[in-house]
Order: sequence, then C-alpha cells, then structure tokens
Amino acid sequence: MARSSRTLARSNPLMRTAFENPQPVSIDSEPMTAGGVFRSFVAIFAVLLVVAAWSWTHVDSVSSPGLWFGAVILAIGISMVAIRKPSTARYLAPVFAALEGFFVGAVSAVYASAYPDIVPQAVMATLVTTFVMATLYVTRTIRVTERFRSIVTTATMGVLVFYLLSWVLSFFNIGIPLVFDAGPIGILVSVAITALAAFNLLLDFDFVEKGVAARLDASYNWVASIGLLATIVWLYLELLRLISLLQSRD
Repeated sequence: MARSSRTLARSNPLMRTAFENPQPVSIDSEPMTAGGVFRSFVAIFAVLLVVAAWSWTHVDSVSSPGLWFGAVILAIGISMVAIRKPSTARYLAPVFAALEGFFVGAVSAVYASAYPDIVPQAVMATLVTTFVMATLYVTRTIRVTERFRSIVTTATMGVLVFYLLSWVLSFFNIGIPLVFDAGPIGILVSVAITALAAFNLLLDFDFVEKGVAARLDASYNWVASIGLLATIVWLYLELLRLISLLQSRD
C-alpha cells in the first residue's frame, strides 16, 4: 500500500497530497472502482453543465471577471479540502463542479460573443482529445512512467504559477507581451499549454487505475472525479483560447 500511495501521490498535480495518508477500504465500505469513478464523474459533470448553462444566460448580471476568478479560487480551495479529507469529497464534489460551471459558462459566453462558432468547436476538440488520450493510455502507446509524471507535474505547476502571476499583474494594468497575443509566439505557447493539459489526462487515468488496484476507499471515486473534471475544464478553456487566437489571424 505504501508504495502504491507514493506512486499515486505523483499522478496528478491537483491530487498530489491525496495519497499522503491513504484510506484503505474498511470492512463496512466499498472499494474504489473504475465504474464508481465514472458514475461520480457523470454526476458532477451534469452539475457543471446545468450551472454553465445558467451562467451563460446570465453573463450580463455576473460580468465581473473578479467574480469569475473568485469562483475558480474557491473551487481550488474546495478541491484541496476534498483531497486532504476524502470522506468529504462526496459532498464537496458537486459544489466544486458548480463553481467550475459558473466560470466556464461565463467565459464561454464572452468568447461566443466575439467568435460565434467557437464554443461548439472547442467542445468537439475537447471530446476528441479526451478520447485520443484515453486510447493512447489504454493501448499503452504512451506509458505513464515516473519521469513522465515528473515532467508533466513540474510543467503544470509552472503554468499555474505563470497564470497566477499574470492575473495579479492584470490588477496593475501590466500585461505580459507576446505570450497572450495572436502572433506566432502566442500561438506556440497556447499549443504547448493545450498539449500539457491533454497530457494531464494521462495522469488522471493513471490515478484511477492505480487507486483501483490499491483498493482504496470508495470516497476516492469522488476525489478522482474532481481531478478529472478539473483537467477537462482546463483543456476546454485552453482550446477556447487557442481557437480564438487562430481565428483572430484569419
């Protein structure tokens, strides 16, 4: 169990601490299963869709970017609580999904106002990318090795720090040149970050596979679904930005 937990702790940056003190299945509870993760994910994904639809239609009344990013920060905080206390994940996962849905719906509406067809394109690209990465994982075309985990995790943390820095600088009307522009450098950076988000899906799949093999408590079904939803939302948002950059050059 100790060896499995150390491997799992490095599987996904969002869930890095989830297995520092893993909870093995007790006599009176069910173990974590792939089916359990799938059902948990479908449940919170439905919550995200409902809230995103509401946020989209009410974007004029919730138009403050500060409110959107506040929802994201709160979602991150909730996810960390669920990760450190898996027994709470069942109750916190829907709240996490609702906050993510609020942000996704509002941002999607803003993009759609500038690029009418961008949201369907980003949704389709997200679905295709998720399917491709799942296929690559199942067929072991790409293997999640210790080195792979380390590289993806380090790069992901770097991107998160970069986004946080750029967000803080925006309050002082300071922008980072080239990176967010529609020029060649901006597009290359967007492609790289989108690819990184896709690689994180492999870490999520690995998290589920090893968690099931370690027979962890069923509460980890919800922990895993939080991580998977977070990655898919990130991938979708990066694809939105990438497609918008490409369309702005036409």
